[in-house]
Amino acid sequence: MIKQLKKRLKKLLKSIFNEHTVPKTNDKLPYIIEYPISNNSLKLVHVSAFNYGNAGDVLLPIVLQDTWQNEFGKIDWINQKVHATVDIDLINQINESDGVIIGGGGLFLRDTNPNQISGWQWPCSMEMLHKIKVPIIFYAVGYNRFRGGQEEFEPFFKESITAFAEKSAYIGLRNYGSINAVKNYLPENLHSNCVFSRV
Repeated sequence: MIKQLKKRLKKLLKSIFNEHTVPKTNDKLPYIIEYPISNNSLKLVHVSAFNYGNAGDVLLPIVLQDTWQNEFGKIDWINQKVHATVDIDLINQINESDGVIIGGGGLFLRDTNPNQISGWQWPCSMEMLHKIKVPIIFYAVGYNRFRGGQEEFEPFFKESITAFAEKSAYIGLRNYGSINAVKNYLPENLHSNCVFSRV
């Protein structure tokens, strides 16, 4: 399953960089993108902001899901707000799916959802992380600790992000600044796991 997801993800990224992924049409916008019907659709848990705090939190989850469905066909999405503390019920839901997608958005941020669990937006403990049995994919995630005023992450952020980097099938960050910043928290052998992805 992981090999298949990685292969399809590489194809998706190639299509993003090499051509415009919105289907061409003679009709004027707006129109509904039609996805191929599949009897074996993926079931994915999608962890993102899903709120109306800013335009990115509204649009990024929708655009991410459209991007993935354009590549993989029909996907049954289970939307999960990033700020909810991960418990065994969510872990069971994740493990009954084909995988968990985390992103897009500036989720590596300590102050919107301060917690003593992970130090970033998704309060997933090490215990809960180790119970996840399906592929974990970060997609178009940003590092949002900006210069001037925002405190450094707590030490347990480094532990959390390192454990996620070791366990994840794919760590797609939305810009090279985020890639370089996240690498500062990871051991050198995990630096190559951080790659560029966008929606």
